[in-house]
Amino acid sequence: GTTAKPSDPAVALVHWSSQPSEGSEKCSVLALQLFKEIFEDVIDAASCALAERFLDLLLPVILEQLQTPGQIGNDVSAKKCERIVRAIDVLLILCEDDTLKAQVARKLSAGKCVSLIEYQFTCSGTDFGFGTKLTDSELCKVTADIILKTLDLMSRVKPLVANMEASFYKILQDHRLITPLSFALTSDHREQVQAGLRILLEAVSTKFLRI
Repeated sequence: GTTAKPSDPAVALVHWSSQPSEGSEKCSVLALQLFKEIFEDVIDAASCALAERFLDLLLPVILEQLQTPGQIGNDVSAKKCERIVRAIDVLLILCEDDTLKAQVARKLSAGKCVSLIEYQFTCSGTDFGFGTKLTDSELCKVTADIILKTLDLMSRVKPLVANMEASFYKILQDHRLITPLSFALTSDHREQVQAGLRILLEAVSTKFLRI
């Protein structure tokens, strides 16, 4: 089959999408946003064969963005969170097509999704209860977005990935999910509200199944 050449625009985009998030020009975030728009057009045009040829190159770079850092400050954290959101957006778009979704499922693990959500719960401000200070409302909103988008991704690939279904339903029963759900359901963005409603319906269904 045809392989991507180093001069291909797609390869250049993959390179920019992996650049450090500390850069002032947000090259990686913009590259990921462009990938999302490209794949939307490709899927709408039923031309997914064009995308398959460089997914092997792209997916490892996208999944690398989902790594949970050990220790980061608030400024870097906000930038890192924005890049994670964009990376998940690309994966969600790929899941709109069954063939591309299967490629995502082959590379994605339940452990990676759970680790990402746990990190957001415990280290990024969404795990606040009595006595916990909410120091950055915007950061809390974006981490809530990461949690819900990751759950959305897990929901789409759960029949295709080992242990994904069990991990997904376990998180739905976690009381810490209340805060990101609240952020989503009270958001001004329709997409976030819809994502929150989808997860809420899944959670309610799970509770009924357990009764």
